[in-house]
Amino acid sequence: MWTLKVLEGIEREAEIERIKESLHLSDHELRAAIRTLKALGLPIVRKGKRYHFVQEGEVSAPKCKDIVETMIAAKEITKVLRFIYGEEVRYLWPNKVLKEKEVLVEITEEGINHKLPHYLSGVVARRAASSLKRRRLPEVVRALNAMLYKGEILLELNDGRSVVGTPSNVDVKGRIKIGGVAYEAKDVKSVIPL
Repeated sequence: MWTLKVLEGIEREAEIERIKESLHLSDHELRAAIRTLKALGLPIVRKGKRYHFVQEGEVSAPKCKDIVETMIAAKEITKVLRFIYGEEVRYLWPNKVLKEKEVLVEITEEGINHKLPHYLSGVVARRAASSLKRRRLPEVVRALNAMLYKGEILLELNDGRSVVGTPSNVDVKGRIKIGGVAYEAKDVKSVIPL
């Protein structure tokens, strides 16, 4: 994705001309890309011949109390990361965001655990917190089902059983269907992509 390449160029403090040359962008296209990234919430400023990330204060991550809030935050985080990293970013029910099979973000009751660069951590936390204020659950479920990880997963249940299958969809109550059987998040100890 061009967004990731622009961000990598800014992070290594490359000159604007080198970023444009490496991505074959005109002045207008690069400025449009930077405006888009700023609108997303990335703290980018121009200083002379380079763009830089502004050092932000610590952004507090939202605390999700139940599966519905977790799904709402996961949808927003997945959407942002898909814009940056591309279509290989997927939502893994109930509380993870994957890039291929690597967990990028895990949403817990205490906050958000992630393996993201410093410039994305604040954006993810802010966007997740603001998404919790707008609770449109049917819209969230539709978006999550479109971004759902469709590969095989291993569900380890609290009663000791394990289930391997392909998830078909998530419903409004936060349950996932695998092979015609719905599982609730409270009954699942862990979910592992295979």
